[in-house]
Amino acid sequence: MKKILVPTDLSENANHALRYAMKLGKQTGFDEIFLLNATTVPVNPGDTLLPVTKLLLEDSQKQMAEFLTEVKSWEDAEAFDIHIQSSVDDAVSAIRDYANKIQPDLIVMGTKGTSGIGEFLFGTVSAAVLEQSDVPVLVIPGDVPFHKITSIAFAADLKNIENMDSLRILKNLCIALQARLHIVHVASDSSLNIEESKEKSDLLSYFHGLQLQFHSITSESIYTGIEIFMQDFDLDAIAVLSRRRNFFEKIFHTSMSKRIAYRTFLPLLSMKELSA
Repeated sequence: MKKILVPTDLSENANHALRYAMKLGKQTGFDEIFLLNATTVPVNPGDTLLPVTKLLLEDSQKQMAEFLTEVKSWEDAEAFDIHIQSSVDDAVSAIRDYANKIQPDLIVMGTKGTSGIGEFLFGTVSAAVLEQSDVPVLVIPGDVPFHKITSIAFAADLKNIENMDSLRILKNLCIALQARLHIVHVASDSSLNIEESKEKSDLLSYFHGLQLQFHSITSESIYTGIEIFMQDFDLDAIAVLSRRRNFFEKIFHTSMSKRIAYRTFLPLLSMKELSA
């Protein structure tokens, strides 16, 4: 693990995510942080599109250069090579294109204060990044102070994972942080079928050597099952594997968003399933 990409709009929420990324990165062996600021051209720029684009880019570059000077004075900043980048594009495209260019190991993004993960997931930019990014994304709620992650819950649906390397960053974080990993399976029936038993065995084998526990929770709702688990265990983060476009709709359904925003104030690691 080497590179972290932190998109920033220079807000307090973005700054909080950056500080979190620095502290986490220092503990887990990252040595480069890439800061990206994306500026969108006004909807009706008139006949001055090119000059407006140039002016917006120059303004962003100036702000980012000033911000870099500030960031270098922060605690933990000395542990990283910090790079800045400005783009005049919609945020999602800018993040995707820059990630394709620098190939980061992790993208770290913030949420909005007490609105929590509910608002984050249904925010246009954030939700689109989660859906489109092949790079793992770590979501940091705006009011969560950093402390060493010692316990992570991985919500596992026990369906065949074509490429176990999809979970590499989760494994590496657990190793670096010496964190306990809770594999949590939620189903309406507590018994496992043959396919689920095999997937459980494969997961336990992949994470062999870690502090590891497997939990089978009986519930008609994935959310309710995870909520029950959260009540019984002291967790520092939640990890999920995104298999398909509607994965987050399945877990964070609109009707549950307020409950999730109220209860789930934990960093969320989203990993995209890789092809075999």
